[in-house]
Amino acid sequence: MIFDDIDSIELYYHLGKPLKVAADFIRRKDYSFQNKQKCLLGSEGMFALMQEYNPSVKEDRSIEAHRKYIDIQFMIEGTEYLGYRSCRFMKVILRSSSRRMPTCQG
Repeated sequence: MIFDDIDSIELYYHLGKPLKVAADFIRRKDYSFQNKQKCLLGSEGMFALMQEYNPSVKEDRSIEAHRKYIDIQFMIEGTEYLGYRSCRFMKVILRSSSRRMPTCQG
């Protein structure tokens, strides 16, 4: 888990090229694809999704777990509660075949 500011992203480039590709996309601030479902980033299967929504209250949110893929979240505007916790302390409560990640609690 990395929880940091985009201005510090270079500290993490040693973790792999995909992180640099994603950071470059965020820094460009070209979100003209926002009316499309998906924007492909590079040639390594990475993509960006633009989502616009009203944040829900913390108690109504579910917890996601990621073991295979990286999920980078950044806010263009507004505020939202973002929490995190190690998977070691979580319990899987729903594992759906239609979702790539389980829903957890803990």
